[in-house]
Amino acid sequence: MIAKWTLFNSVFAAITAYLVQYEGILGFILAADPTRVTLIIFGIYCLTTLYLGLTRWNANLPAVKFIAASLTSIGLVGTVIGMMLLFNSVNGVDPTNIIEPLFKGMATVLITTLFGIFFNLLMTYQVAFCYQWYPSNE
Repeated sequence: MIAKWTLFNSVFAAITAYLVQYEGILGFILAADPTRVTLIIFGIYCLTTLYLGLTRWNANLPAVKFIAASLTSIGLVGTVIGMMLLFNSVNGVDPTNIIEPLFKGMATVLITTLFGIFFNLLMTYQVAFCYQWYPSNE
């Protein structure tokens, strides 16, 4: 089990390191998400993953399932905040120059939703792969 957990997270860490180092994904995320909700989601994912690795067989898997589902909800909170920022940024803008603030707001909305869904799936797959625990096993 610990070997699977190590393999799963080593692959994830290698992909993340590549994206940050060579593709500049961190700069893109920071520019696209002024709310920083994506970083909160990533932090919760990392802490939960460490919890799974450190507790091994004693992990509270229903709690981890709840956290995984919560990541999507946090992403949707970022979506709502992004929409509020979007509507606030286009308020009083000349209609001919509305495209740039509109796209910046939409980038925030989409990236927070994407991060929430992606890390929910990643956490769910991690639990299924490493612990052979599936949501139907309740």
